[in-house]
Amino acid sequence: MSETRKGKDHLVYGGYRYKFERAGPKENIWHCEKKRHEKCRGRAYTANNEVLRVHDEHNHAPDAAKNEAKKIRAEIKNSAETLSDPAKVILACCTQGVSKSASAQLASVRTMKRCIRNYRVKALNSHPIPSSLVTLSLSDKYLRTQNGENFLLFDSGASNDRILVFGTQSNLHHMINSSEWYADGTFKVAPLLFDQLYTIHVARFNKVIPTVYALLPNRQQSTYVRLLTALKDLAPNLNPVSITTDFEKAAKNAFEIVFPNAMQNGCLFHFGQCFWRKIQSMPDVSKNYVSDPDYALKIKCLTALAFVPPHGVKEALEVLITDNFYSSSTDIESLVDYVEDTWVGTNRRGKERQPRFAIEEWNCFHRVAENLARTNNAIEGWHRGFQTTLGASHPSIWKFIDTVLKEQSLNELQMEQHLAGETPQPQRKRFRDLSDRLRALVEDFENRPIVDFLTGIAHNLSLSV
Repeated sequence: MSETRKGKDHLVYGGYRYKFERAGPKENIWHCEKKRHEKCRGRAYTANNEVLRVHDEHNHAPDAAKNEAKKIRAEIKNSAETLSDPAKVILACCTQGVSKSASAQLASVRTMKRCIRNYRVKALNSHPIPSSLVTLSLSDKYLRTQNGENFLLFDSGASNDRILVFGTQSNLHHMINSSEWYADGTFKVAPLLFDQLYTIHVARFNKVIPTVYALLPNRQQSTYVRLLTALKDLAPNLNPVSITTDFEKAAKNAFEIVFPNAMQNGCLFHFGQCFWRKIQSMPDVSKNYVSDPDYALKIKCLTALAFVPPHGVKEALEVLITDNFYSSSTDIESLVDYVEDTWVGTNRRGKERQPRFAIEEWNCFHRVAENLARTNNAIEGWHRGFQTTLGASHPSIWKFIDTVLKEQSLNELQMEQHLAGETPQPQRKRFRDLSDRLRALVEDFENRPIVDFLTGIAHNLSLSV
């Protein structure tokens, strides 16, 4: 059984194509598609999606090529409406293995690509794009998972600072049962009218999984507080031990307000990003960093401070900058000042000045020693994969929710497989080797001169945005 482009049911049986005529008391009746134009009296009778019998002979031969072509057109339409793949990819998948006879029945590739665009526009227009967060109204289609579970956890209400939080009660259960949370925001995938998608992931069964998908109107501290307070109202037992975030002050402060007992960790990946952006703001330093490997190694020794025990970071920096390299130019001195002001703190004229971010927030010595995650890389990877699946920046709210629902369905499948005992996918060898080297260096910290230790760590680091 299939569906025509106009949404009507068709039955293909014995090489003939039938249109639905009517439902009888015990069976459904179908007539040949050529009844009107060729007066064909062929009929078929079905019940419970099975053909019971056919009646009267057709006055024409079956057309297998035409039936195959119609089936392909239906597959193309369905793929266009449900997948975000490019038109070329959809055509390649749907026409794979098509017979020569059916190929001749299909429209040109150019025409089929145009049809795909038209299908998508029509599907999009079936749900008009809201003009504001005030007028946004969600239909039941976008409020439930494929299992029928409620998917909208929180809606702050019609206003210009509206917050929508998607997830399930099962996801909240995972959050309650996980001591480690990982939070991050991304902006390109946020649908129109919203500023960002903010996700919270948790560690479960040796895997990091997304649990909350929050659409936020801005990046203000009060907005993050509203989000986290709503989650705590939904699940009062939420009590994370460790929260790993980027170095956005507003989000960090909000977590401290709502979950004051949780230990906050900065992400090494974002720590490196901050350094790299600072380097890029200094043309001479950036140029030398790219062209001179030994110069780059000296710069990376500053980021290697993240692997020194927290109580020894200030002393390690003082020893490191006795090297003439760190006073060789005004730019390098400015970079050292940045490290002191932002990450380590200063002690000038006997007055100690605290850094913008406490050492404990970005230091990863203990996490490496205990073989815990150093970075939010799993979340960064999830965001990249989600954007690829979405296939567009700043999509419509409908396309966004539809993609998140598919992501939720995949996560539920993976979680059930883990519960059934499936072995988690192993980490790539190069990442395992990197972790082993860093852990070996950290465990040998007491036996190495501090500059040698920092240099050893620096050999294993890379800076990027």
